[in-house]
Amino acid sequence: MVRATFLIFILTTLAAQAAPVGKTSQQDASSPYGLALPAPNGYCELTRTDPADREMLAITEQMNAGHNRVLGVFTDCSQRAAMRRKGAVLTDHAIYLSPVSADGLPPSMKRSEFLNLVAGELENTDAFERAEDIVRDRLSEADAAISLQDLVNLGPLYRDHSALYTGVLTRTEQGGAGIDVTAVVIGLTLVAGQVVSLNLSAPYEGQPTIDRLLADQRRNIDRLIAAN
Repeated sequence: MVRATFLIFILTTLAAQAAPVGKTSQQDASSPYGLALPAPNGYCELTRTDPADREMLAITEQMNAGHNRVLGVFTDCSQRAAMRRKGAVLTDHAIYLSPVSADGLPPSMKRSEFLNLVAGELENTDAFERAEDIVRDRLSEADAAISLQDLVNLGPLYRDHSALYTGVLTRTEQGGAGIDVTAVVIGLTLVAGQVVSLNLSAPYEGQPTIDRLLADQRRNIDRLIAAN
């Protein structure tokens, strides 16, 4: 169960590659890249001091190697506690990533210029197909008992002066136990000279799930920018 939990978690992390480039739960984390990372409301950070957290962070970094730097990982606080006690499945999580492909951007680039660039890249269906191939390949390499049935591109969802938002749906199956559908809403922005992708995931229950995640993401990104 624990291994399957990790793989489901990592799958939604990799979905971000389809885009271009307790009381203490509300405390901001500090990434090794100098950014303050606000915890979404009701979410707690995974830390390297807890064995279960540490294993998940290590796998997250391994699966994203060469594509994204993992800046910080948060999950619903009650789910984190249940995972630590008995290996329960995580279904609601937020992951801050920094795409390696963005390293060549000019240091003087303005956020508006970056968002224009990303908007153009989102029209590139080849990039999404490559991301889907990466997900399948890495699950195969991990000899996972979980298979990717489909990765659905939701396309651009919203844009404002802070960020551009897109999304994907992942449909997975584990050992004939039925299909699980997860929604991932991705916020892309430029903050303190760094490209940041914040990926918020939850079980998909129709359009209201997308609407809720998008509203949460707009608040999360505004807090990220204000904190830096």
